[in-house]
Amino acid sequence: MVITRKNLGVFEEDVRKDISDLLLRNNKVGSSGINVIVRGDTVVLEGTVPTYAARRHAEELVLRLPSVGFVENQLRVQFPEAQHLPSDAELEAGIMAALDQNLNIPENRITVTARNGVITLRGTVDSYYQKLRAEEFASELVGVFDVRNEIAVTPADKLEDIRIAENIMSAIRRNLAYGEDSIIVNVENGVVTLSGSVPDRMTAMNIETMAALTAGVVAVNNELHHKKRS
Repeated sequence: MVITRKNLGVFEEDVRKDISDLLLRNNKVGSSGINVIVRGDTVVLEGTVPTYAARRHAEELVLRLPSVGFVENQLRVQFPEAQHLPSDAELEAGIMAALDQNLNIPENRITVTARNGVITLRGTVDSYYQKLRAEEFASELVGVFDVRNEIAVTPADKLEDIRIAENIMSAIRRNLAYGEDSIIVNVENGVVTLSGSVPDRMTAMNIETMAALTAGVVAVNNELHHKKRS
């Protein structure tokens, strides 16, 4: 479908309906309280969801659609009135238990603080991927309104920036049937910046994941852009 000014409104309404149906059917989101607004390739999510995890999943689902370039996540967490909400102390204990069970991190490397359902993660981990996973586990507990991830990444093995960049590019070549010549990987003190052009948002997200899994990485800035649907 060629998008013109004349049929833009029809296209946006079709995308809005598709996104609304997708969110409603997904078990991790499944909320009828979400209002979807489409403006070109930008999607605005408004309304309420029952958990913080649902808020995260809704944004991730929408970002994977080829017609979507950006998501403004304005969703608010609103727990069902009849649902028992754990205390801050219970949240801290529950998150620590989840981290101990699922992440191979020595004891006392991460601290968890809860204040009225807002979680703050602090401490150090060996990889950027562990930092992301810690936030993911924290967000899954019922009673969490928000997660602030202040964990620092201190790689066990210090790699030169050029080696990190080479390893990321090798992963891209192995896993993507796409010309890597249009992708630029810059690394400075372990902080990765991805730039260049990719065919769609899904490819950009996959490349970001590859970078996050690479040894020596402490943070990833994804500045990859993709062609808008036409």
